[in-house]
Amino acid sequence: MSEGPSHCLNCDAPLHGPYCAACGQREQHRVVPLGHLLQELAHELLHVDHHVLGTFKALLLRPGQLTVEYLEGRRARQIAPLRLYLITSFFLFLLLGTLAPRVIQPGAKGKVHVVAPKGTPATSAAAADPGASPSFEARMESGARKAEADPRAFLGQIVALLPKVMFILLPVFALLLKGLYLRRGILYAAHVIFALHTHTAAFLMFLVTLALGQIPGLAGWVTLALFLGLPAYLLLAL
Repeated sequence: MSEGPSHCLNCDAPLHGPYCAACGQREQHRVVPLGHLLQELAHELLHVDHHVLGTFKALLLRPGQLTVEYLEGRRARQIAPLRLYLITSFFLFLLLGTLAPRVIQPGAKGKVHVVAPKGTPATSAAAADPGASPSFEARMESGARKAEADPRAFLGQIVALLPKVMFILLPVFALLLKGLYLRRGILYAAHVIFALHTHTAAFLMFLVTLALGQIPGLAGWVTLALFLGLPAYLLLAL
């Protein structure tokens, strides 16, 4: 095969190495043999970048250190906080969606029983006026009856809403930190970075807990370790 091009095929800038200094595209031939394509495919599927392993290792073993390095400008050797959060949350909620249908087995004897006081003013008013907006108690009772009728669908809805709820709670958590460190003069954006890192670490702990919890006899122990480990991790990170 002939030598590689002397100019970038993307922007036509002169090449002085394997990557173009102008646009960043890697030096490559116009026509690539099939073996090279298969090699690149295997590399993309199986290769784990050292930045990924280093970021996750630092995130779990050195609470808060990843945030400090990011705020001090040492960012090239770690994954961006938002990308790290999205990747981890994707795998967590994917696993939750896979395991959720197994929680409620078909033909299980346990059921959800709805106990609501009858004849309360809110219920009576809603019954007397069908056009009125249902009260909070009526909506809760209706939701509980739907959960009793189809618990799997109810659990599926909860799992589907969790990513949105967690993403909304993230800036709220950062706002609480802003109030806690108000006299320090730390920017809100720095608290958001810290929130992204701590939430990602919590998601990783949940992932490990869910995975190990499938082993008979370990579910109780790993759950206990999770509830003890989460506040300890947050305290060390702060």
